[in-house]
Amino acid sequence: MPAATIPFLKYQATGNDFVLLHAAEVAGCDWDTLAPALCDRRTGVGADQVLVLHGSTVAGVRLEVRNADGSPGEMCGNGLRAVALHLRRDGQPGPWRIETAERIVVIEPADTDFAANLGPPGPVTEQTLDLPDTTVTVDCVSMGNPHAVLRCPDAAAIPLAERGPQIERHPRFPDGTNVHFVTVASPHRVRAFPWERGSGATPACGSGAAAIAVICATRGATQRQVEIQYPGGLLRVDWRQDGDVRVTGPARRVFAGTLARADLDGAQDQPGPPRQS
Repeated sequence: MPAATIPFLKYQATGNDFVLLHAAEVAGCDWDTLAPALCDRRTGVGADQVLVLHGSTVAGVRLEVRNADGSPGEMCGNGLRAVALHLRRDGQPGPWRIETAERIVVIEPADTDFAANLGPPGPVTEQTLDLPDTTVTVDCVSMGNPHAVLRCPDAAAIPLAERGPQIERHPRFPDGTNVHFVTVASPHRVRAFPWERGSGATPACGSGAAAIAVICATRGATQRQVEIQYPGGLLRVDWRQDGDVRVTGPARRVFAGTLARADLDGAQDQPGPPRQS
């Protein structure tokens, strides 16, 4: 039976915020109800994703990611830095090896920040999508999770709440995709606005920063070292000559707390973010 109370930690990385839990504390939980309840910003803790730490036989820890709607996520670049900070605070010196659903990520301290080597990207492909009132062309790449990038003259002017879900759930992406609207400011700087699969609009996306850098460099729009400016802050990306993509940025612990499961009942009755059909 699940425990009556849930001890949790709240972390944020470039504005992306997370509820961090240990697997034993949520054994047997129903993520379809627990994740939306925890992530609800009025009746829960408030977060973009839930990070669950498990033991690992191939790394220091295994990370399970749950989006705000309860669906699983294969990768969370900003969440990985939050986990590294948590491990350091727990007395485990870096570098830190973290197992994800798709790969093992190595994170190293970088001055006051953390640098996550997300590994090599998948191939960059192009998709032309018919939307209800227009047609757009996006570039797609996997960083252990799927990303679609739309380059435009003024990404800030895109109606994010409208276009984001149209692309996220387009039939071309049967499993859904993360979506990024970007404007290239210079060969070394990009402005970006993310719509994350299963969580909606967020202040930043770490694996998305890697995807944007790879796509923009592949298309000749930027160099392989680039800064991604998000509403939540700045991430530095280096697509190295060995093929791996390294994303550097901050992580901060916000607070710790304990939540009674009964206190989440009201939040579970409220509609959460729309699930991928």
